[in-house]
Amino acid sequence: MDHEIESDICMSNLDEQYPRVNFRLGVQIGDEIAVRSESGKTPDSIAKRDLDRYYILLSRSLPTFLESEALFICHALNDSRGNPRMIHRIWVDVCEVLDDSDQVDFNKIALVERLKALTPFECMAVFDAVERYWVGHYHMDDETSKKRLREVGLVAK
Repeated sequence: MDHEIESDICMSNLDEQYPRVNFRLGVQIGDEIAVRSESGKTPDSIAKRDLDRYYILLSRSLPTFLESEALFICHALNDSRGNPRMIHRIWVDVCEVLDDSDQVDFNKIALVERLKALTPFECMAVFDAVERYWVGHYHMDDETSKKRLREVGLVAK
């Protein structure tokens, strides 16, 4: 087989398996990448490296909850924006919904105190898991919901 054709087939397979992502960095991210630039490193390689690190840390930092707590958190944070500067306050969104809830089968105070004690990065990991919980699954039966909570890591497997 011609080397060029073989190379095109390999690239085509890579493109299908790993889609290309393009975005403008903007001022803040551009500045952050600039201070991390090493000789010979391109901004896209630095951004990819940092995203790899970010996703690994999200999975390692995610606390687990009781099933009923995790489901409640998912519903409470469903409409939140996840502003990184305010992420440490996810407990406020949960608390507001808890105030309107008459019956839950977990200790409300203990959950809020636990959420307050989370680090900002743990809060981001919780928020990320909530976003993943809802991706494409707005109408779930109980069994699917329980499965999704485990898949995204909010409940231990």
